[in-house]
Amino acid sequence: MKPVFSKKGYVEKIYLGRNNIILPWGIETSDSKGFFTLNKKGCREKIIKEEIKKNNDSILGFIKAELPNSKWRININEKYFKKKILRKNKLTCLSNCEFNDFVSRFRFKKEFIKSVEISGKKLFHKNSNIYYQFPVKEVIINLVNGQKLKIKINSVKTIEGLVPVMYVRDSLNEWVIHARLFPKNPKIKQIKILRSWYNKAIPQGISNLLLSIKPIYNFLWYRGERKGYFPIGAYGLVKGKRGDVLELETEVRLE
Repeated sequence: MKPVFSKKGYVEKIYLGRNNIILPWGIETSDSKGFFTLNKKGCREKIIKEEIKKNNDSILGFIKAELPNSKWRININEKYFKKKILRKNKLTCLSNCEFNDFVSRFRFKKEFIKSVEISGKKLFHKNSNIYYQFPVKEVIINLVNGQKLKIKINSVKTIEGLVPVMYVRDSLNEWVIHARLFPKNPKIKQIKILRSWYNKAIPQGISNLLLSIKPIYNFLWYRGERKGYFPIGAYGLVKGKRGDVLELETEVRLE
């Protein structure tokens, strides 16, 4: 296993033999009015400053950025050992912030994957685009060559209302896996329109009114994650304070 690091701060390729088995990895987060993703353009994100140093075996640096209702700094520290990649992604709030989640993102080309296991379930690629999410800390990828990749959450730092989970999603020509800090019993629930060029919540008062109607709540609550892509959904929102820290330390090991 040999990774190739991008000068933008993410793992761009991983070679097994002559084959690159992944699509670019990344980091993601969002607030009620915007979305940040590391390896492509988000929605209403503003990069204030970034410094990334890379060599053949590691990435070290930071990105300071803001969304409409949040400003933060993400420190990136990723290292390669012989059969293991360690990722440490740390977000520090530079203002009061909002979070729909905070994610370390992994992507794999489906042609190199036989199946994926999470929470005792073995999944095969059906292009369902459903989020198979569980409160676990390990996902196993069974490669077509008989080897395995294990993705683990080693440690987390979080704030009240966000808990660690992992999910697996079979989408088009890839498997998407997230190690995720995710709202649990959120006090704030909002309806968002989810387009790459929009990604914004409707006014909170209207969300509160609509989501007080049980059939609407049941239909929209994480609709796209439970049933496959849908352009509108209801999501939890957690607020953080200046100085709060979110951190995900993960590893990918070849066996």
